[in-house]
Parts: sequence; C-alpha cells; structure tokens
Amino acid sequence: MSATELTAAVSTKDRTERYRIATSGVERIKPHLLGTGAAALNDPQVARHFKLAGGGGTVEGYIEAGEASRLIDAYSMVPDPGGNVVLHIVKLTVPFKAGKTPTVAVAVDLMNSLATRERNAGEQVLTKTFENWKGQNFDRA
Repeated sequence: MSATELTAAVSTKDRTERYRIATSGVERIKPHLLGTGAAALNDPQVARHFKLAGGGGTVEGYIEAGEASRLIDAYSMVPDPGGNVVLHIVKLTVPFKAGKTPTVAVAVDLMNSLATRERNAGEQVLTKTFENWKGQNFDRA
C-alpha cells in the first residue's frame, strides 16, 4: 500500500469543513483546535520533522463533533471553500487524548493540501513511517 492509498483509506477519519473568519480571529481560535496540516508546521519540532516552515493567516485543526457547532457559532464563522479556517471534525477523540495531533494524521492532512511542497512533505513522512512500521511488523525472519 502506498502513502496515497493509505491516505484514501483513512479519508473517513474526519469531516472537513472550511470557514472564513476575520483575520484577527485566527489567533483566538487556535487554542480550541489540535493543529494539523500546514497550521501544525507553526510548531518548530513538527516543521523540522516535515522539513517545512509554518505560515500564518490560516488555522487548521481537529475538533470534537460536539464542540464544532459551538465554536462555529461563537466566532461567527461563514462557510467558505477557500476560507482561512479548516476544521477536521471527529467523533473518535482517543487518538488525540495526548493533546497533540499524531504525526501520521498531520502527514495525511498535508497530503490533502493544494500546495505541492506540503503534499510532497506529507507523502514522504507517511511513506517513511509506513515503511518503518512494515519493517518492524512484517520483515522479521
């Protein structure tokens, strides 16, 4: 299985919705989300791992389904396919209990980016992680 096939296989892990909020709201919304995709690259450790630098002006993250509606209402978010807020709405929060988005989830979300560099970085990390996992679990003689 390739990184692209794996990304397609886990595409039902969340429901992704895009919104537009005032630029000033982007920073205020970050504490409510577990960063992923390009927004996760603002963490220097994550950026080094993916060999990319973070940007600004947008926020992307995971949020529990029950909290999403409240957040959308509280910040008067407007649906917008090119919006500056990307919500990954999840029902299952167990993988996020550590308070940090797992690296493989960030990689999958980067693979769904429209930016070539982000997509390539996600694919490289996911491929390497998957190959390491296969080596540890299936390549034993």
